Amino acid sequence: MFSKIDVNGPNAHDVYNYLRSNSELYNNETKEAGDIPWNFAKFLVNGDGHVVGYWGPKTPPLELVPEIEKLL
Repeated sequence: MFSKIDVNGPNAHDVYNYLRSNSELYNNETKEAGDIPWNFAKFLVNGDGHVVGYWGPKTPPLELVPEIEKLL
């Protein structure tokens, strides 16, 4: 079970800081990670712990199936 945590801002949980900083949310020019816009944003992480994809909240989960299958 999880407790409520921050996913954006100065109190963001380390997991979400990692996900944001290693996905397309990261801006190389400003060296800052953008905010996760809303619930249901999705990150795909491979077996080595590398973020291989990010999808916004409007992307249907089943759309990720081909990407997930590539990693299996």
